[in-house]
Amino acid sequence: MISLYVSFAHLSDDVLTEEEMNSVLKKIIEWVPEENQDNKKFLTVLNNLVEITMSNKKFKDTERQMINICAEKWDVDFKV
Repeated sequence: MISLYVSFAHLSDDVLTEEEMNSVLKKIIEWVPEENQDNKKFLTVLNNLVEITMSNKKFKDTERQMINICAEKWDVDFKV
């Protein structure tokens, strides 16, 4: 999902702005509502995002940043 969002934001005009990255982050956070803060669930989502982004054997800095931002927002000790 993160790859789709980031790719769409970038490919539409060949630029991925900070505003677009923040917008993508907001959408990703919506998938895991704050009122149900279960760190195991968040950790599973983060691991899934890493697995999905690595499926093409490439791990872009933007993908890494977005995953790390999600971990920070969800208060999960997780860095890629």
